[in-house]
Amino acid sequence: DYSKSMISIAKNKYKNIKSNPEFIVGSGEEIPFNNGKFDMVCAIGYLQYFVDPDKTLNEISRVLKPGGTLIIQSYQNYPFKLPFSNQLREYLRLIYNKIKNKEYLKFSDRPYSKKELDNLLLNHGFEIKDYDYSNFMVFPLSRYFPTLYINFSEMVHREYPDKFKYFAVNYIANYILNK
Repeated sequence: DYSKSMISIAKNKYKNIKSNPEFIVGSGEEIPFNNGKFDMVCAIGYLQYFVDPDKTLNEISRVLKPGGTLIIQSYQNYPFKLPFSNQLREYLRLIYNKIKNKEYLKFSDRPYSKKELDNLLLNHGFEIKDYDYSNFMVFPLSRYFPTLYINFSEMVHREYPDKFKYFAVNYIANYILNK
């Protein structure tokens, strides 16, 4: 993770795990591992935050072994999003950080459709193996009744996996690196 405080929280949370996981501060644009180090990379809620996704995907490709697996989850473009909401949120973050005298880290918050994500990964040598949708948007249930929302979302996913895919908040996929 890029955040030292998040690494500290993770170390504390998993300090009693027998496998002794290693937590490292680093950037997804410069992953601090050797080429071909991993059989699998999980990028959950990750790619949409990078201004330059190509740079990030080049790094993931570099650290994956040939034939390695990438599990990636991304927020989808969904039909209820207001135009320019990402730009407005970015502008408000800039103002907040200036008022609080905090470092302003530019990042994206760009959702990808299934087609956009598949094409992006195909351009980086990945082939899709499997995919699914999750967390179906049912506002205002999600905000005011989270337990009901989760149960309803799981039922929709189980009973109608393809019928309501355009209302899914997340797209998760399994890709294989063809090197």
